[in-house]
Amino acid sequence: MGRRTLLLVAAVLLAAIGTGALFLYFKAATPVVSTSKETVGVLAPARTIFAGTPLTDADAFVKVPMSRQVVSSTGMVTSFDDIKGKLAARDLAPSVPLTPADYGDVVTQPADVTLPSGKMAITIDVDDAARVSTFLTKGSRVAVYVIPEGGNAGNEARLILPDVTVLTIGSAATITRPRATATTGGSGDTASLVTLVVDQRQAGQILVAQTAGDLYLTLLGPDTTPTTKAYNDRDIAVG
Repeated sequence: MGRRTLLLVAAVLLAAIGTGALFLYFKAATPVVSTSKETVGVLAPARTIFAGTPLTDADAFVKVPMSRQVVSSTGMVTSFDDIKGKLAARDLAPSVPLTPADYGDVVTQPADVTLPSGKMAITIDVDDAARVSTFLTKGSRVAVYVIPEGGNAGNEARLILPDVTVLTIGSAATITRPRATATTGGSGDTASLVTLVVDQRQAGQILVAQTAGDLYLTLLGPDTTPTTKAYNDRDIAVG
């Protein structure tokens, strides 16, 4: 084999070695495309959730993909069980992943609440059923009923305020009632604080009513204003 042939073979071998080295270098330097194992689904509201709203409805949230590393560093929520029964700590925007700052057991209401001229605010404590579950939000129009304590007059439900507006929804709390025989909204002491926009007479009506029995709120639809009326055993057959 001539010298020229040996040089040619050596050149081919060196070229092959160089090509292989370049291939390995670029393979190591090129980032691997993320796979499903490197992302994780995190919870985000499907619609706006206002501050103070109890987080009890799993259908109010959707899963959005997020980098596992980002989820780990921010504490984003991956399971509804982690927030079930908590309160929205602030207004939650749709499709924005939840972080620990978005929920909690106590919600601090803003101190600079603006009231319409001639109006005042009054807060009542009602349990979940008495406040229309999770459907009540700030700005909702509600009617206020009272169910007086049972007596010789029998069972009765009275509409005391046909149309008032919810200003804020406060934190869930264990309420110590001033009267052991009356619990607002039925059995159980755990309640949510609901602040209503009222005038002076309406505030007085609520104060008198809540000492007489249990308060219940009903959510009003558009163009709905119920008439003031009392319902009792004579009007409604219950047995």
